[in-house]
Amino acid sequence: MCTGIKFNDSNDQMFFGRNLDYGIDFGEKPIIAPAGYKMEYRNLPAQTLSKPIIGMGLNIGNYPLFFEGNTSDLCMAGLMFPNNAYYSPEKVEGKYNITSFEFIVWVLENFKTVKEAKEVIKDKVNIVNTAFSEQLQPSPTHWLISDKNDTIVVEQTKDGMNVYDDEVCTLTNNPQFPWHLQNLDNYVGLTPNDRTSSEWNRRKVVPQGVGTGSFGLPGDSTPQSRFVKAAYLNAVYPTTDTEIEGVSRMFNILKAVAMPLGSVVNGENQKEYTMYTACYSQKTQTYYYNRFNDVNIHKAKLDENNSKGTEIITVD
Repeated sequence: MCTGIKFNDSNDQMFFGRNLDYGIDFGEKPIIAPAGYKMEYRNLPAQTLSKPIIGMGLNIGNYPLFFEGNTSDLCMAGLMFPNNAYYSPEKVEGKYNITSFEFIVWVLENFKTVKEAKEVIKDKVNIVNTAFSEQLQPSPTHWLISDKNDTIVVEQTKDGMNVYDDEVCTLTNNPQFPWHLQNLDNYVGLTPNDRTSSEWNRRKVVPQGVGTGSFGLPGDSTPQSRFVKAAYLNAVYPTTDTEIEGVSRMFNILKAVAMPLGSVVNGENQKEYTMYTACYSQKTQTYYYNRFNDVNIHKAKLDENNSKGTEIITVD
């Protein structure tokens, strides 16, 4: 599973982050695809990257498999979308036929704004059902894409390619995105303000202590509940002013919807948990992250030493 959010601070600087929730350790690490790296696609001409991409992923034989990627223009994350994601078994004439494992790099390289990407993806992109390798089959995925002005969700289902405006700047997993937005209407009464006493006939009902603000906010680990909680917390959290405040906001919200190890066991008897939490500060091009068994927040920063080259860089 997974949760992703985006917000801007008081200086209109963007922070983009996510939890990755799963039950298998892939050995993922922060990786950098520098400007100058030649990206090979399965069905499209190769491209030499014009800007560096940083995010969590796998470096397999000098090929980047990004779980999420971040640049000076756009940020994009792939989140699990089982039973709903549909990848075309064949190429479609007249469209960009892109595999799911190439999609993040292709979008981040070819567009500078969400508005530019939105129309092209909606009308001209076809995600094809091609595996990276026999061992790495396609993951059922949908995507969160943000710049500092706009956020969209991309879902390819059996109904076709769907691109949705995401005004709450939040994404989790199933069901399809429009359902999540409509479900928010069920929580119209949520408020961060503590409740006051009220009269029920002749009985005075009073709060039993502080903390009645946000009463009724769901707290389980289902995608539906995590979507509500993350969207709500992202909306009510005070606007931040500095880098450290923005990073703190991201980690505070995402940790509030994280899955502790042992709290969720799936049907295959795997313990699903939040493997890592990440935050990208677009202004400083710094990628912050920590793992479930390490409370320390680590960082990797794009700079003159790693932003240009021909080899994928793995940050240890």
